[in-house]
Amino acid sequence: MYPQPPSRQPQYPPLPPGRPADLLRDLAGLLRGHGLTRLYTASCARLGVLSVTPHLTIWTNGRHLRWHDRGTPVTCGIATAADLDQAARDLAILGRTQA
Repeated sequence: MYPQPPSRQPQYPPLPPGRPADLLRDLAGLLRGHGLTRLYTASCARLGVLSVTPHLTIWTNGRHLRWHDRGTPVTCGIATAADLDQAARDLAILGRTQA
């Protein structure tokens, strides 16, 4: 058996079990870095919601993000910081086009 070469992708540690408020705080910070500044959040122990534009609202249970893109439901699992960073980039583009 031959050893496998190491991955060239950076290895991000898994995120701890998420609380919706924590995930939304981090996501909102990343979205602000992408120029979206009128963000509104609300959360409780089990669910959280982030309003980005009148047409883009993101729901989370602390481990998954859910939103609609042109009427189609989208679910994004968040296991690492890289997942959250990629989701923020995608949502920033979507937020600017749906503004």
